[in-house]
Amino acid sequence: MKWLFFLIVALSFAHKLKKPSFKDASTSFVDPAQGNMELPSLTELIPRKYDPLPLGSIKPEGWLRRQLQIQANGLAGNLDHIWADIAFSQWVGGSAEGWERGPYWLDGMTALAYSLDEEWLKEKVTYWFNYILAHQQPDGMYGPVVPNGNLGQGHNPSNDSWPASLVLKAMTQYYEATHDPRIIPSMEKFFHFLDDLTKTKPLFSWGAYRWQDLQLSIYWLHEKTKEPYLLNLANRVYSQGYNWTRYYQTFPCKVKFTADACGDWMASHGVNVAQGLKAPAMTYRMTGSETDKNGIKIFLSKLDEFHGTSSGIFAADELLAGLMPSQGSETCQVVEDMFSLETSFAIIGDLNLIDRLEMIAFNAMPASNSPDMWEHQYVQQANQVQAIFSDDRVYVNDGPEANMFGIAPNYGCCTANYPQGWPKYVSHMWMVTSDQLVAVSHGPSMVKATIRGVEISVNATTAYPFEDLIRYEITMSRASDVSLCMRIPSWTMGAIFQVEKIVLDGKNGTLLCTSHTWNEGITIASLKLPLSVRSSLRYNDAVSIYYGPILMSLHIGQDWFGVDEEKLLFEVHPTSSWQYALDVDPHHIEKGIDIVHAGVNVDCPFCPETPAFVGKVMGRSIDWPIQHNAASPPPRSPISSASKSIPLTMVPYGNAPLRLTELPWIAS
Repeated sequence: MKWLFFLIVALSFAHKLKKPSFKDASTSFVDPAQGNMELPSLTELIPRKYDPLPLGSIKPEGWLRRQLQIQANGLAGNLDHIWADIAFSQWVGGSAEGWERGPYWLDGMTALAYSLDEEWLKEKVTYWFNYILAHQQPDGMYGPVVPNGNLGQGHNPSNDSWPASLVLKAMTQYYEATHDPRIIPSMEKFFHFLDDLTKTKPLFSWGAYRWQDLQLSIYWLHEKTKEPYLLNLANRVYSQGYNWTRYYQTFPCKVKFTADACGDWMASHGVNVAQGLKAPAMTYRMTGSETDKNGIKIFLSKLDEFHGTSSGIFAADELLAGLMPSQGSETCQVVEDMFSLETSFAIIGDLNLIDRLEMIAFNAMPASNSPDMWEHQYVQQANQVQAIFSDDRVYVNDGPEANMFGIAPNYGCCTANYPQGWPKYVSHMWMVTSDQLVAVSHGPSMVKATIRGVEISVNATTAYPFEDLIRYEITMSRASDVSLCMRIPSWTMGAIFQVEKIVLDGKNGTLLCTSHTWNEGITIASLKLPLSVRSSLRYNDAVSIYYGPILMSLHIGQDWFGVDEEKLLFEVHPTSSWQYALDVDPHHIEKGIDIVHAGVNVDCPFCPETPAFVGKVMGRSIDWPIQHNAASPPPRSPISSASKSIPLTMVPYGNAPLRLTELPWIAS
């Protein structure tokens, strides 16, 4: 077992991790000029467009279940054995870190345990909930409290809302899965405490920039209890939080971060921005404003314009980093991007958010980890030609280990936070309305729901996104006209849904809803989403190639080296050339690449050795140097090359620990 090797060395270094230095944020408050204006008195919340199902209603199947099992058997499921900051967390009576790491881990592990329905995982999270609930402070605060504690020491000062907001997110999931009768009274006690506290001590530091994650649990409890004070508290929390609306409307950071160009570093912090993406939709539930409803579209368009990457995430190697494809994107940011998209879609129903969610989930999410999910990176790169210790590095602020694979490279937040990515993808795959069951994001899954008194189960059998056909086995407890709706991705053409002798055409970028009357018992249906090749032009007009929701990357041979036994760090070195330009016409990319299918390796969907398909292209070697231990900016395309055109292989981004994803192309 790999964790046995990790145990002693992991415990020995956990206390040595240190956050990259910024100005002290532990007692900083949001400048009122940058904060939100308090809203008029609230009497109700705008309903969500779609309601997520209780945790455990959706189970992963096929390759997706295996991916969650790999995560459970890897680092995430063993952190409470091998990493002091979880094993001996102050949140469960230990003496290690007592701020955000334990709550981060609990949030993701709760989703993982009940998505997989594995008792050994449930026992882990139940132990944590039992301890946290039994040790809630007399005033209602959660967790270890060190009066006047310093965030940099990992303590939880008595008025810090941020770690509590993570515990609350975990509790709401736990309640939905178990209906534990202790949860709602405990949350009520906390929010009465917070209601009193925020009247004299406003939100500060990370909690002020991440207020929208606290709002989630306030809204959730209000929907359970209808207590009016919770809406007043939601309003006050909003008014004390950072004004993300003004931020995305003015978007001050249009270049790789510098203090002169971008100002407030906390507003340019990648994870803050990723969590802030849900702020417009959360605000819409209070205001009903079309500006707030559409805010995330503008927010994402600005990020794409100035910091976007080909995998759907944005570049922020700690702080916003510009468009050059060797800049990094933090693993915490990947999973927070996903959660913000899931949350925002449920509220406003914009299908484009799920197109982006799938792109991130099937590309950036698996690329964050080693195939066995025992190691992860702090930052990944779209053009990642080596992953090594780098004293000379391209990042805005991240350290020399940031691109390496390990238990906690650079800083430990992502170690604790990345477990939420896959299981929350699963728990948001299906949603409901009063008369609809909606297939939001696709993949092999089993869902159970009750709509208008009809018990419904759907088993979706597929290798999507590695194949284009989804087979549905739909079971109704009685005859019903409940509508089954399926998202048709924007990238597909010619989608077809078939049930019995009925064939429906699906328009790309829409929701296809049936008006079928279902018989009691089992009905078989299918959805075909033809996969096709497309391209986009990126930084310096480099080309990126997609096949359905999968981003393709130039295959680079790799060799893994263990370089630091104490920190469990691995470097990945290239074993093949990577300096190529593609011999393709990016405007007619389908003529320049042949996709060859091998079938998904269910046992290891993202192993480099066994991609589900490859792309065969032609390319030529070019001069393309390393700068700051990373690939230099791709030469501006189109370029010329006298080299002979040779066959090259492209693989899915998630199967490529080393890769080129934004490539120059040859002038025809």
